[in-house]
Amino acid sequence: MQNDASFIKSIKNAIQNNLPGEESHVSMTPYKRGKSSDARKNASFVKLSAIAIHLFKENSTNDWQIILIKRTSNMSSHKNQIAFPGGKVDKTDADYVFTAKRESFEELGIDVNKGELLGQLTPVYIPVSNFDIYPFVFYHKNTPQIMPNKMEVENYYKLKIEELFKPETIDTFTYKNENGIQIKNVPCFKIKQLTIWGATALIINEFKELIFNINVKNQKEEQH
Repeated sequence: MQNDASFIKSIKNAIQNNLPGEESHVSMTPYKRGKSSDARKNASFVKLSAIAIHLFKENSTNDWQIILIKRTSNMSSHKNQIAFPGGKVDKTDADYVFTAKRESFEELGIDVNKGELLGQLTPVYIPVSNFDIYPFVFYHKNTPQIMPNKMEVENYYKLKIEELFKPETIDTFTYKNENGIQIKNVPCFKIKQLTIWGATALIINEFKELIFNINVKNQKEEQH
């Protein structure tokens, strides 16, 4: 059984050397639209964005968790959807990492100076909104202090990593878009009251596979 420091080191190493990549996105991709790298080839004037996966242990428990938000109806795109804190790259942002930190502060009040960067997951391109998303994983030794911006965040949720590995969390649903068109059998994670789909589900699935691979590697090492 790994201690916290070893687990975080394993995540950092896996991100650098054994990232699951786009193959981990396929099963959760809506509309059977294929890989981001293929869709991106035909895109122009792509909008760049970055999100943050904030990994921590709740102070009162021993459970690894991440933070998700529900976007408000005020947002220009992906209204009312479950997402990671993040947003569009500003011209004044130093890099994508800064974008992820800045947006986390603007949406949830998470201090930009808090959290250790563990690395970047595989980018996700969203054809419907023409966003290219760069996901970054940050580790917090303590539970982040959260003060949500109610103009952008309707609610936020602390999601236990172990929930992702329950078979019943993988599901499909019928999505009704803004034009009233229904799209059936959209893959998603269903965890408690949340339906998590689209780019967020793709990013979560890669993170889930990354953790799974670490656990398998550790089990093999313990057996020898």
